[in-house]
Amino acid sequence: MRTRRISGIWHAPRGKRKFGILVAGLAATALFAGACGEGAQGTSGGGGPASYKIGALLGLTGSYSALGTNEQKALQLFADRVNSSGGVNGHKIELVFADTTSSESEAVNQLRKLATQDDVIAVIGPSSSGEGVAIKPISASLKVPVIVPASSKDIVTPLDQAKYAFKEFPASDASLQAQLTYAKDQGWRKIAILASNNGYGQEPVAALPGLVSQYGLELVASETFPPTATDVTAQLSSIAGKNPDVVLVWAVNPANAIVAKNARNINFKPVLFNSPGAASPDYIKVGGQAVEGTLVQGSMVAVPGDIKPDNPQYQAVSEFAKAWRDAYNSEPNQYAANGWDCMLLLRTALEKGNVGTGDVTGARNKLQAALESTIKDVPGINAVYSFSATQHGPEGIKGLAVLKVDGGAWKLIKAY
Repeated sequence: MRTRRISGIWHAPRGKRKFGILVAGLAATALFAGACGEGAQGTSGGGGPASYKIGALLGLTGSYSALGTNEQKALQLFADRVNSSGGVNGHKIELVFADTTSSESEAVNQLRKLATQDDVIAVIGPSSSGEGVAIKPISASLKVPVIVPASSKDIVTPLDQAKYAFKEFPASDASLQAQLTYAKDQGWRKIAILASNNGYGQEPVAALPGLVSQYGLELVASETFPPTATDVTAQLSSIAGKNPDVVLVWAVNPANAIVAKNARNINFKPVLFNSPGAASPDYIKVGGQAVEGTLVQGSMVAVPGDIKPDNPQYQAVSEFAKAWRDAYNSEPNQYAANGWDCMLLLRTALEKGNVGTGDVTGARNKLQAALESTIKDVPGINAVYSFSATQHGPEGIKGLAVLKVDGGAWKLIKAY
């Protein structure tokens, strides 16, 4: 999908577009009509019901572009499918894309523009935890609900400062718990962690010492590295001297593949068990033989064919995987699943909360209340979601998975 940028805001073009998804019984022209979402909030360009105007605040350029561009494609794909089926409560979804340039300050600036100039009723994004934390006070002051596809619990805590902030991706604590649960089941007692020294890695480094004792395990080493590092041999060598059974690697691609390559070069023996930041085809593509046999605490989106029909997430994962393949002729990744799940949560709240479109402020407040009251055991791709007035993100390990690189492909090892 092509977009055009005006004053920092990325808009879907209103001209004729081609879509790579076929919806049974609908011609391409019907798809186009459903996807355009014309008119401002509370108005209708063609005399029909007003659209739900939704901001999409993503890292489309910069260091988080691999996340943001995949999230963008998933958001548009979900909106196209919903609009082609008549919308939500009879209203089409209109997306307004804004590029944060992977900058926290720009994320704040663009959120203000989306809320005050574009009059969106909600915002999906930004793509990273740091950006999500940065916009939290702005969403509160402007009273615009945001659903952030990132993991940090600081995005939604403390609750008195995060009334309008929600997050889609499980917290790092939950991912750590899934890793430690599996480690204990395997009889691995000595644990080490190797993490990038940014917001993504610092949170699990801080949390792990307090968690390992709960599982009867021992933390024997903790090392960090710059997220842009091209060699972590020194850190791996230091960890190897402590003889761990498993190393929890917390970083975002391509750093994970670099760790695996360096480990192979020095004949590093402990098991490498990656965080969700490695759960994309890029990890296998970049890492090659070095990542063979390594583990990832990731999303079941990577293994749709391995999920049993009685799994509560089976339908959500299968539907998304098929839609993505039909549209883009490729396999979806966890970043794309972030965008899809955000839209799933938003649609559920709009539908069950019966949110209107005539009054922007009223719609925002009603949507915020609906997110707290209507998201109950909603099966998504990355988690099974339940929100409340005291919980604005998924908790626990339900819906998480352990994956293994086997023969150059993902294999589901454990579904929680």
